[in-house]
Amino acid sequence: MNSLRVNSFGRELYESFCRIRGVPIALVALVLGLVYFYFSGNQSTIRLIIALPIFIGALIILWTLLDLSLHLHKNATRHLPRVVQARTPPTIYPGAVAILLLEGSEVYGHESLVSVYYRDDGFEVLIGIGFVLTRQDDGLIQVVISRQLEETYKDVWLKVCQNDATILPRLLVKPSLPKLFAEGVLP
Repeated sequence: MNSLRVNSFGRELYESFCRIRGVPIALVALVLGLVYFYFSGNQSTIRLIIALPIFIGALIILWTLLDLSLHLHKNATRHLPRVVQARTPPTIYPGAVAILLLEGSEVYGHESLVSVYYRDDGFEVLIGIGFVLTRQDDGLIQVVISRQLEETYKDVWLKVCQNDATILPRLLVKPSLPKLFAEGVLP
């Protein structure tokens, strides 16, 4: 149930610094530099004592920024949340086809409209339209499918309501409506 958490840039940077263990690395490098300077006895190593902290600092900054960019890229490329389970809708939603429970995602807002697609032989076929009923405290999202669009896939909806393990992973719930719906082409 990974949900996308958006932090400030400073918070993300701090978390990256902690993930690479920046403080212990800096302290170890500083101690090693001072020990080397103390035991070398050569006064010409003053340049090294200046250059070493600068080099270590630059390395830590570079490593932190690399970790930050990888972490942000990973978060940015998350896919749509999967359907965890489904059930037949209660009677208070007349005409509804199903209620889906999705993994958490920050993309879906309360009562926002969604479209449901079914992966069929490599194609995504629009089979339903619905709305977000609620975002639960545990991060999961309840979606009511208020309209079945493709009569051909009526049996798919029956299997969805039975939590068929071969069907649920093939559903995609997208946080948008197709252009045809907005133009009034779809009923």
